[in-house]
Amino acid sequence: MTSLQEIRKRIKGAKNTEKITKAMQMVAASKLRRAQENMENSREFHVKLNKVVSMMILQFRKNSSTVIKLLSDVKHKKKGEILILTSNRGLCGGFNNNVIRSCIHYITKQEYKLDSVTCSTIGKKGFMALKYKNFNIRKNYEFNIKQPTFQYALNIANELCDYFLKNKLDIIWLAYNKFKNISYQEVVIEQLLPIIPMNNITYNENNYIYEPNNINILKYLLSKYFAMNIFQALLESFASEHGARMTAMDNAVRNAKEIISKLTLTYNRARQSAITRELIEIISGAEVL
Repeated sequence: MTSLQEIRKRIKGAKNTEKITKAMQMVAASKLRRAQENMENSREFHVKLNKVVSMMILQFRKNSSTVIKLLSDVKHKKKGEILILTSNRGLCGGFNNNVIRSCIHYITKQEYKLDSVTCSTIGKKGFMALKYKNFNIRKNYEFNIKQPTFQYALNIANELCDYFLKNKLDIIWLAYNKFKNISYQEVVIEQLLPIIPMNNITYNENNYIYEPNNINILKYLLSKYFAMNIFQALLESFASEHGARMTAMDNAVRNAKEIISKLTLTYNRARQSAITRELIEIISGAEVL
């Protein structure tokens, strides 16, 4: 009878787990719809801005000898930093582990080329993992807001720009999960500073008139464009997190149902065996009498 009680407890625990994971799946699904909508709306604007800025950079380099620090690439780079986007919570499959593992491999490879490589993190999971592995973490940006905002990205961008303009950093990368679909997120590591224009961009000098001049406009756009890159990455990572959590909880619900089914079958067999044993004992006792 003890074994039957243990099986009943395990079935009850599996059912409770199924209820919790099902609720978390529904919450993640509701959050994903809004996050995906915001990401897709911003992605279209980001692509257009990228094209405009890239075209202006190419035109600027062709017609001007002025040096803009955010575009200048140092030949002998010494100091680099990678900004890593993760989540504050787990239970989202390989969402955090994939980007952390890719960053560790990338940092190890860059350490052979540069004198020093530091890390900045957004999200507790990345911070705790890199801290545990004794990586050089310059700062952890706390992410306690329900939805990424451009102002939040702008604050981070201004700080990183300040470090870059003061020659404290020679190159800055960004690592995050790019949203492909609900079940798949791609780890992306790209260069943020110095800013690199898009490939295969063509322009016609007669199509645009800049007021007051193209250099001032480009300087203004570059800082906003840099912040926009971080903001878009935040939206991509945010949507990817909810997609990964929704998928992970869906798998957890299936596993719980499978465990419940197996435990129920085991329970019925054990109960049938116990009943059969009791009947045999009763019949044997009756025959003895």
